[in-house]
Amino acid sequence: MKYCKIAFLILLVNQWGLSQDIPQKLESPTRDNLHDIFFINDSVGWAYSYGTGLLLKTSNGGSQWLKLCQLDSVFYEQIQFVTPKIGYICGGLGEVLKSTDGGLTWNKMSIPHPNPNVDITLIYAMFFKNENDGFIGGGHLNYLRKNGKKYVNWEDGQYFIIHTTDGGISWENIDRSPPVMLYTFQFLNDSIGFVSGDNSIYKTSDGGKNWQILFMDSTESIGGIRGLWFMNSEHGYAASWNGYVLKTIDGGRTWGRKHITRSPLRSMCFVNETVGYVVGNAGETMSPIFITNDGVNWKTVMTNYSDLHRIQKSSTFIWICGKEGAILKSKIP
Repeated sequence: MKYCKIAFLILLVNQWGLSQDIPQKLESPTRDNLHDIFFINDSVGWAYSYGTGLLLKTSNGGSQWLKLCQLDSVFYEQIQFVTPKIGYICGGLGEVLKSTDGGLTWNKMSIPHPNPNVDITLIYAMFFKNENDGFIGGGHLNYLRKNGKKYVNWEDGQYFIIHTTDGGISWENIDRSPPVMLYTFQFLNDSIGFVSGDNSIYKTSDGGKNWQILFMDSTESIGGIRGLWFMNSEHGYAASWNGYVLKTIDGGRTWGRKHITRSPLRSMCFVNETVGYVVGNAGETMSPIFITNDGVNWKTVMTNYSDLHRIQKSSTFIWICGKEGAILKSKIP
């Protein structure tokens, strides 16, 4: 059996022509499910758990991870550091946290609420252009109660983008925010940016003041678009909860779509216009990592592995985190 596994890995390497390394699992100090990972350079990075509030940090490229601090046990969604000292976390019950000491301590930022009758505020999307200029996307929602159980009323949510120019001290509502829950921001420069949401993608050309629809799936078969990656204003990709990868080469006027798995896809990144990675749930394929060398065809590169939640790149490496404390690293080809 051992020789069969070795032969299988050799076959994969030959199939991909040594263009991409198979991600290698790093030693992790926790078995908690890790939800996001962020590296500000090849050496310094952070990862945190989903639900337990554990924050990890490495200063030597993932060789060692320290348990940096224990946050409240809420379900944070995204982490981003804009300098080695200044970073932000969003998620939970409408929370945005800020650190000014590299993640040792965190302070809650106050964000606007529409009225006191909202049952819950959820925040999934966040992006800071620099330490002062940032965007948050989420929704104010109420519960529906049926058969003794309560459910989030997604259809009647008050969805929003809020913007700060002073590092989270104050926030303004973007009046023409997309009318759906938002998941992932990406800005190419100070003016051009994108955000993905439920069955949709939006674009801004004025720094986030106005957002226009770029893609909308009226059939609602695509699902929430969690992964988003534009190489430039014309060439972009997206990955969805229902296992689709979308691609545009004309700035979003037309989109190709490919169904690569029946399991949720959560995050993606590209190293050039054709070489990219998508991660998600293991599901029926028992492989949560997909790789493309041509931007069209996707292949699995790992088997018998737990769900993976986020993928991110630094200048030299690809970083992945997921369930049971999983942290993976691969050199960019």
